[in-house]
Amino acid sequence: MEVKEIGFGKFLKLVISIAFFLNNCFARSADLTEQYLQNKPSGNSLNETQWQKLKDDYKYKVPKADKSKKKEIKNVGNINFGGGVLKILAYVFIFIIFAVLIYWIARNGFFGSKQLKKGAFQYDINIEPEDINALKIDTLLAQALINKDFRLATRLRFLELLQLLNQKGLIHWKRDKTNLNYKHQLEGTAIQLLFWQLCHSYERVWYGNYSLDEKAYQNVSERFDSLFSMLNAKANV
Repeated sequence: MEVKEIGFGKFLKLVISIAFFLNNCFARSADLTEQYLQNKPSGNSLNETQWQKLKDDYKYKVPKADKSKKKEIKNVGNINFGGGVLKILAYVFIFIIFAVLIYWIARNGFFGSKQLKKGAFQYDINIEPEDINALKIDTLLAQALINKDFRLATRLRFLELLQLLNQKGLIHWKRDKTNLNYKHQLEGTAIQLLFWQLCHSYERVWYGNYSLDEKAYQNVSERFDSLFSMLNAKANV
């Protein structure tokens, strides 16, 4: 069974929520920094006489420069750990989110290319159907061919085959069964070998993310048509 991908709406809500969270973090960091800068240092004050006495009594030497530290980064002391590092990490995190978002859109389309809509009808082609006999495959297949989505069209042709085999009683379709189960159910029939060959072609295209052009799809589709003709020509294959 395949895992259903997260919808675009839920993904967008997640991105917006994270953006609001990071914005609140930035605002809080900025408020704390501004509050710190505006606070006056506490402690005892010195008058001019006391300050002058301290200056006269204090003797100091200018330390020699340590040449061994010349290669150290000069601006380390200027990093604002209250906001600077947080902002850098946040920008990196936002970049990753938008990179994933762009990849998701490029793979699935803005509204999800693997969801076909016809009026109020909607079917997520990524998951196995609850009832294969209830599928309106002709409608879905026609839309896939209009979109030139030949990979999806191949999956629909295979579902159409399972639907016909189930209707003729040659297999007992269940959502959790595998193609190997159906091969065993067809043992002793004239179509078992052709069915298994089509299984390999379908699994390579759908699960192997193999892209088809129109010519390659026509070749696969003709093999499906041949098996359909055999099934419709005889009551018992």
